[in-house]
Amino acid sequence: MNTIFKTFKIILYCMISILMLCCKNEKSGLLTIYVDTDAETPLALSEITSSLDSVKLELTDKSLIKNPFRIVCTDDYILVVETKAMMLFDRSGKFIRQIGSIGQGPGEFTGIWDATIDTKENKISLITHGLKRMCYDFNGNLLTEYQSVSSAPINNLYFVNNRLLLLCETPVKQNDIRKNETYLYTLTSDLKDIDTIFIRSIDHKGIWLHPYKDFITHDGEKTYLYYSDISKNCFLIDTLFQLNNKDVVANLHMDFKNKGLSPNGEKEINIFTIYRNSRYVFAFYNAKNQYYYFCHDTKTGKSYNMKDGYKDDIYTGEKVKIRPLNSDANQFYFLHTEIDDTTLEEPNPTLYIGRLKK
Repeated sequence: MNTIFKTFKIILYCMISILMLCCKNEKSGLLTIYVDTDAETPLALSEITSSLDSVKLELTDKSLIKNPFRIVCTDDYILVVETKAMMLFDRSGKFIRQIGSIGQGPGEFTGIWDATIDTKENKISLITHGLKRMCYDFNGNLLTEYQSVSSAPINNLYFVNNRLLLLCETPVKQNDIRKNETYLYTLTSDLKDIDTIFIRSIDHKGIWLHPYKDFITHDGEKTYLYYSDISKNCFLIDTLFQLNNKDVVANLHMDFKNKGLSPNGEKEINIFTIYRNSRYVFAFYNAKNQYYYFCHDTKTGKSYNMKDGYKDDIYTGEKVKIRPLNSDANQFYFLHTEIDDTTLEEPNPTLYIGRLKK
């Protein structure tokens, strides 16, 4: 009986999904891209890259790079963000200074949720684990610090199209039912809330730390939002949205094989990110404990599904994991540590910055 119920649930889910998708396609021309999770079709970086530059990041006793989760670049600086440190380099890779320090006093933080650079005001902005909002200048001087009134445990910070945006997720109770609610805030340059957009409310199946934070991207004309759910909810969030002022509008749908569900009706795929520019659509996901990178070329209609990354046939000759740079969907970056037989001490990784073909 339980098996029959699960089978019925899958059929019902698929029928609803297809009906919704057909309605969207008829009414809005929503782009739908099929993802065959069983296929493995490699893609070399040279096929999608118009330029790729390398920057060797200097290693000192204060600039050891361990586990960066965010890289932000300006015309003059490279900011490497880790949970316990922010390191500032110039564009040639020479280490300049650390920004801020660990502690519980003024100007200090116990950990970093996220950080970005406000290139309009020339500030480094961050949200701390203690939910402090802080700004520094490039000399490391503290400009702004105050305690956020929000209790949201997950915070993601972006500077996109000359706007500071904060994406927050927090657990709430609605009629004794636990939910995770997500909001998008527009901030002033000193990190004060000035506008709010409600994004979604889903059943609370735990709050999960995400390996990447590439949820908001911009392609020079349009701003996109994809916020994943990697909890145990038995459905996929597989739609990329576009931000139009205060409206959040569906832009494209990723049609994963079997809707990402196992024969038992359980989710067997976790999508970490979906983003796009005018030509390419990218996704990063996990299927059956294996990481995959997906790329669809809207110009040629070809799709590529790669296990563990893209083949770097320009510099390293190895598989690499690319991410959008500065939330710019027209640029990407990856890190690669180069070691040979003469290396006595493991160096800092080299930063590679690429631009996509048009």
